[in-house]
Amino acid sequence: MTMEATFESVSDTRFTPAFLAQSRYARSGRGWLTDLGIAATLVVAVMAFLSRGVTRDAEVLVFVTVLACAARVIRTDPRAWLYFVLLAFAVWMQIIDSFFHVAPEAADDPMSFLRNFAKMFFFMFPGWWLGGRERNARLLLVAGMIGVFARIFLTASVRDWGSLLTGSRADFGYINAEHTAVLVASVLIGLACFAPWFLRRDGRSPGLRLVLAAVWLVMVALSLAVLGATQTRQVWVGLGIAAIATVPFAVRELRRRGLLTRRRLVASGGAAAFVLAAFVVFNPLEGPVSRMERDWHGIHELLVEGQTPQQLNGSVIRLLQWRFAFQHIAERPILGHGGGATEVLLERSDLPRFIRLNFGHVHNSFLDLWMAYGVVAPAALILALVVLLVGVWRGYRRGQISTPMTLFGIAWIVFFAVVNCFESYFIYHTGYYMMFVCGGALYGATLEPRAGVQPARETLK
Repeated sequence: MTMEATFESVSDTRFTPAFLAQSRYARSGRGWLTDLGIAATLVVAVMAFLSRGVTRDAEVLVFVTVLACAARVIRTDPRAWLYFVLLAFAVWMQIIDSFFHVAPEAADDPMSFLRNFAKMFFFMFPGWWLGGRERNARLLLVAGMIGVFARIFLTASVRDWGSLLTGSRADFGYINAEHTAVLVASVLIGLACFAPWFLRRDGRSPGLRLVLAAVWLVMVALSLAVLGATQTRQVWVGLGIAAIATVPFAVRELRRRGLLTRRRLVASGGAAAFVLAAFVVFNPLEGPVSRMERDWHGIHELLVEGQTPQQLNGSVIRLLQWRFAFQHIAERPILGHGGGATEVLLERSDLPRFIRLNFGHVHNSFLDLWMAYGVVAPAALILALVVLLVGVWRGYRRGQISTPMTLFGIAWIVFFAVVNCFESYFIYHTGYYMMFVCGGALYGATLEPRAGVQPARETLK
């Protein structure tokens, strides 16, 4: 299968460059509106970590431009029912906050948690402007990669870069190491899955092949170096599980193409060994190993001896918080406690003082959602991920997306689901950004117009 199947599509914009203007359906009745939606989508992907003011304006534009095409979206997108799910979810959260909140004084901005959690469905909005074409989706992923590394290069300190040689932990100027790691790991998944596109030879001059191969190698090395320096174990676990999840599909594709040969297996093993060696050289393992040993002692003391360790670590903190979360979920499993109530409940708990003073969440997106808005909230997140995964598989089966995009979809969705079991990414901007860029790319690339919908034509007005 080629990088993208061929479908009937032409431009429906006025000013957008041709390489992004192609669409499988008419995105709007006005070329300038399509241009505005596409531009705002790319601005969010690139500027999200550089200027919150600019990004907020662009987010509003993405949202408003899609709403302006609401009738067209409903007629065209078979998954448009998700917009009504988003609306119902927002209404549910508002009802909980208005009538069932156990601590209405919890948040300075009563709408902040509703906005943060509702945004896990916002992948639909950038997805609409991608026009059902994988090429457009890949460009959004590239814009996201630029945004992530622009943030790292502009905010990381000399000490952060020095950690690459000393083996110490670094966060590279972002919220903390866990958030930096999940962003860079998503970039690494994309680089790994789209390696065939970077390294292919057909139809390219030798100079272009050399440049793309060099860019790919540099970005992979940089991603591995930053990821190793963050020393974030849940990200490593997520990457491992994601890799395992893609094995059946990858083997199936290799066998179908007759590429599963001994020579290729040896080459793949050599490449994996090189990556592992580079990872160890840039990031000595003494730091992570010593942290794991300390964590193991704390876990043994908590779970086996039944005592709260005097020396808290990341694993012990999470176990204590998860036990606390399940206790409070059992009290109100349907309605939850309201947005921001988790922080208040933590402050009132008998957990160690360090936890009560330093954390307003329980290091698990699913549990945080459940504590805030009841069982409906984690079910909504699971639904969003399942819709994306099913869309990826169906898009592959009908030839709409390529094998690399399918691999990326499977790997990233599994990875994102796993890491959210160990960190509350949707409390912060990180979870929404990843759903906007990666989720939006997957949703947009697999958007199949309803039967009978006419393909895009040249700009109407």
